[in-house]
Amino acid sequence: MKTLQHILIAFYLFSMLPINGQEIKSSSNSANINVETSQALRGEAALTKSIVRDYIVTRIEDFKLHKEIRSQGNVDDKAIRKYYSQREILLIQMGWEVEEFENTENRINQVLAGLKIESHISSDAEFQNEIKEINSNPYLTEKQKKATIELLELDRENRRATFVDPIQKDRPAVMAYIKELRHLKDYLAENRSDPPVLRD
Repeated sequence: MKTLQHILIAFYLFSMLPINGQEIKSSSNSANINVETSQALRGEAALTKSIVRDYIVTRIEDFKLHKEIRSQGNVDDKAIRKYYSQREILLIQMGWEVEEFENTENRINQVLAGLKIESHISSDAEFQNEIKEINSNPYLTEKQKKATIELLELDRENRRATFVDPIQKDRPAVMAYIKELRHLKDYLAENRSDPPVLRD
């Protein structure tokens, strides 16, 4: 099923190739947004282990505050305003500016997402299986098979350049707490009741 989706995507891209030397421009801004995010990440200093550790500690307290306010009754506009007001105070008390904290969270999530994408595109066995399925598809001509495989290869290269390469400077700090961050994700989703315990 995944390969079929890739084939459909590939043929869509194939249909959008330049015709008679004329470029076809997409109206979507999603690719530009991803590139801009990657450029912003490249322009900042790398995250450190202490920053990631402080983020986890603060995010746990932030979540406790959220649960406390949620337990007080209906989550209406007043409750939401109360949460964000108290959250700002909490962040400042723990040494953060709101924008700084949210930017750090975004960068950590970028690394986690990039690691997942890297795991997928680095799987040669999976990619070879996709190629095998394309080559064995009786509905594609040899020319179509070749074009589809080339587009899949280009897709892998683009995803690496967009999502994997820009996270490398933040990767060591995140990897130092990868177990705790995955634990934190489950805790925030309320899939487990215990917050992560941080190593010294």
